Amino acid sequence: MNSPMVKLIINSIKLNPCSVDLYLRISNLGLEFERLID
Repeated sequence: MNSPMVKLIINSIKLNPCSVDLYLRISNLGLEFERLID
């Protein structure tokens, strides 16, 4: 799970803690999307 995208998100969270909320929303959307694919 150490893709460049993940590292980019982690770095942006370190720079801007407010983006944690956004990251969690994106994660939830990703999980919902995976369920739809299955």
